[in-house]
Amino acid sequence: MSTDQPSPDHPRRLPAALQPSPGPWREIRPRVWVAVAEPPAVTIGLVAGESGALVVDCGSTPAQGAAIRAAAEEIAGVPVVAAVVTHAHFDHWYGLGAFADVLTIGHESVAEILARDQTLAGQTADLGFAVDELVAPNAPLTVVRALDVGGRRVELFHPGPGHTSSDLVVHVPDADVLFVGDLVEQAGPPSYGIDSQPHDWATTLDSVIGMLGENGLAVVGHGEPVDRDFCLQARAATAAVSGEIRALVERGVPADQAYAEGHWPWPEATIAAGIICGYEQLGGPKPPQPPMITLPMA
Repeated sequence: MSTDQPSPDHPRRLPAALQPSPGPWREIRPRVWVAVAEPPAVTIGLVAGESGALVVDCGSTPAQGAAIRAAAEEIAGVPVVAAVVTHAHFDHWYGLGAFADVLTIGHESVAEILARDQTLAGQTADLGFAVDELVAPNAPLTVVRALDVGGRRVELFHPGPGHTSSDLVVHVPDADVLFVGDLVEQAGPPSYGIDSQPHDWATTLDSVIGMLGENGLAVVGHGEPVDRDFCLQARAATAAVSGEIRALVERGVPADQAYAEGHWPWPEATIAAGIICGYEQLGGPKPPQPPMITLPMA
């Protein structure tokens, strides 16, 4: 994990310098590869059919995106015909400009974020490029879509909000592989930001887990691919966070005292923004209720 200055709208930190190309590709299933773009150690996916390939997530800058695309085409031996972003955070999305001439897919909220978020110019300047080089996906997705990628079926769907409101997963049925973005992480705890929705996260993971077979692989946004059991454990932990926030709100504990008063699966730095979001989702602590008085029977 990088230790440079934090992004204004997301706890994953902006890198001081980017490696232009991704690390070596590893084939995890037939013609399904992963690589790591540094920093901040974001997993890039590649799915190839007979005549075309799909890139999953595209790095932190248009230049890094171009390097990812070139490396993907070299390893797959076919042109990239589409790119998907799993959610609207810089390390997964900002390289999308390098794919503007092909089909690009992300949740429909990505374009809304690009239109309204006033912090993006500062982020792109820190990363060394202009904000007008950012592009939204040219094929926004609401719920579900199937693609023919060079003769290979790939399914995309929005399972619901969790890590963000823009989370997408990419399913490769013939390989039993699911790219889940940052809904699940293996390299460390899940990343709660100010755009997380902690009370929906576990339910969203129910949909994700339902797509995985017994021998399925979930490719996470940061870390090594994981199995179904790992995803079930992640689901339990996110559900515990939601439950703890609900209990604290019911007790009337203020948000700024919630970490100290509660029992949490992760350190405060990981969960602090999630607690704030969780309180906001529930409307904040409930006022104390007066004791009930039992009136004598007439």
